[in-house]
Amino acid sequence: MNGPVAIPHDLGHHAQKQAPILLIQENGFPSIPAGSGGHGAIAVDACLSHGLIVPSFSEQEQAEMRATLSERLQGIVSLGNPIDLTGSAVDDDFVGAVKCLSKKDDIDCVLILLLPYSPGITSDVGARLSQICRQEGKPLVAYVPHVDKYLMFVEGFQFNHVPVSHSIEEAVHMALAMKRRKPC
Repeated sequence: MNGPVAIPHDLGHHAQKQAPILLIQENGFPSIPAGSGGHGAIAVDACLSHGLIVPSFSEQEQAEMRATLSERLQGIVSLGNPIDLTGSAVDDDFVGAVKCLSKKDDIDCVLILLLPYSPGITSDVGARLSQICRQEGKPLVAYVPHVDKYLMFVEGFQFNHVPVSHSIEEAVHMALAMKRRKPC
């Protein structure tokens, strides 16, 4: 499979009631938490080239986010947006960052770049992140590399109706589609 992995459009009436499609506001301000600074930089470039503005976070906002992270990461992460949680991040670091981001009114969506080869990431992280964004009403798009052994990470997002892409560019296109979609 080479294209994006997404929930089929024909989910049936019952499933659609449980999983409304979240829309990105007109501005389309994404936050980009990642397990790798290089992947985050690529995502920022792709967002900018498609007209999505990637806001920076103030020192105070970065301090609030830093407080949600494990002590061993607090001194080495970069939180300007993209948010480089480094390859040392564990599930709770991603959860803490996404909880903080999902509550920000000036962030329209979370574009998570999950690199499951990070040793501290478990197969539960996709479901945990999805549930946070759903509870806060914040759209979430996930990037997970296309490697068969990472399908369990993809499933955690898919079971929670989060679109998953196997390339960063496709993930940005998914965010754009949510921005362009107008309610009926």
